[in-house]
Amino acid sequence: MYQYILASLLIAGQLTGYSAPDQTEALISRIPDEPIPYTSYAGPILPLEVQTEGLAADRSVSLDLSAGDGTALVTDRYVLSNPDSAARTVQLCYPFITPVQSLATYTPEAKMDSSALPSEVLVGGWNSWGGIEPTGFDTLADYIESGAALADAQAEAELGSREVTLYTFSGLALPENGEAAFVIPATDRPYAVFSSGMGSRYGDGMQTYILDRPEQAESVLLLVLEPLPTDAGLRFYDSSGAPATGACEVETQSMPLEQALETCVAAYLAREPEEDAAACTDAQFARALVTALPDTLLRDPSQLYGEGSLRSVFDAVAWHQRVNYLQSEVTIPANGSIEVEYTMRKAGSFNQSGSYPGLCGYEIVTSTGSALDFRRITATAVAAEGCASKWQTPVPDPLEEAAVLSADVPLYTLGAAFS
Repeated sequence: MYQYILASLLIAGQLTGYSAPDQTEALISRIPDEPIPYTSYAGPILPLEVQTEGLAADRSVSLDLSAGDGTALVTDRYVLSNPDSAARTVQLCYPFITPVQSLATYTPEAKMDSSALPSEVLVGGWNSWGGIEPTGFDTLADYIESGAALADAQAEAELGSREVTLYTFSGLALPENGEAAFVIPATDRPYAVFSSGMGSRYGDGMQTYILDRPEQAESVLLLVLEPLPTDAGLRFYDSSGAPATGACEVETQSMPLEQALETCVAAYLAREPEEDAAACTDAQFARALVTALPDTLLRDPSQLYGEGSLRSVFDAVAWHQRVNYLQSEVTIPANGSIEVEYTMRKAGSFNQSGSYPGLCGYEIVTSTGSALDFRRITATAVAAEGCASKWQTPVPDPLEEAAVLSADVPLYTLGAAFS
């Protein structure tokens, strides 16, 4: 079993100029012999998974570090050989680790024999708050090796078909200096809700959602995961807080949870213009949200999220790491082979947060219990002038231009420094 914390590929400095021999030695000296602790985690470079026995594979991994921006352009190439006398159709699942919010940036591009390979992104299952250990597993390595990560990504979430209610508020006309609020009496416990275009307050046994003024929002959404009491509804107040008269169009729709979440995701991303905010589809985000709503949340929202607001779930899904897959189907001819290649921009698994200026880290995992029979695995690092590198984990022949990796040692690490 590989251990994620053990090692990192370290890259120091900037890509500027040429390194003389003494400068090269100085660069190498900056690379620790022993791995140093990571400060955030984007995961290693994982091998291709198949669920078919008897296929031989040669793998070559290349890391192009020349961008100097803390990411590597990874090319992960496989030659898959079919020893049978009949053609075999195989499902390929390539794992990659990234938050939903960054899917468009870090989703691999797949090719077969140099042509684009049609593929589907499978959004991974829900991971823990720490983003490292998925629920029910001691380590992320256990999660992947057990097959649970792929099973979660391929599973149809039953919760997504649960009927929920989506309220849409529009055409709001407020009392002078007053406000409109959707009030949910919840004397026993809060309700699990998501709101967009509303401010919220909680107290006196009430969940109260204040609608934004018309100039702030054309329409307002409120998603409620369970039936509300009959005395819940929209109320208007004057400047003193006394009941008043106002107007608002309220549309109430009952729909499957996953469909309602897609609508809410669009509003969430539009109102949260962070970097990479539109770097996933609404459907991908909604699928991730469905996996993040455990039964415990529905039974008692206050246990997990205090006032029952689902916005914290949206935030966690947006930014926490998860194991996703790029799934494709290929046919390998009888007694023949094909070449498949995955190219992706990869954030460093060490120092993703930038706490150590000029440093980042990468890991190459050679085995995750894949059904592939790996015959040969090699790895190369490519960079601009002024780069020095060394392996932190021993390789059989580190002097080769392409280091030969052994599948018997599941995780390899390379250190590099730039002037």
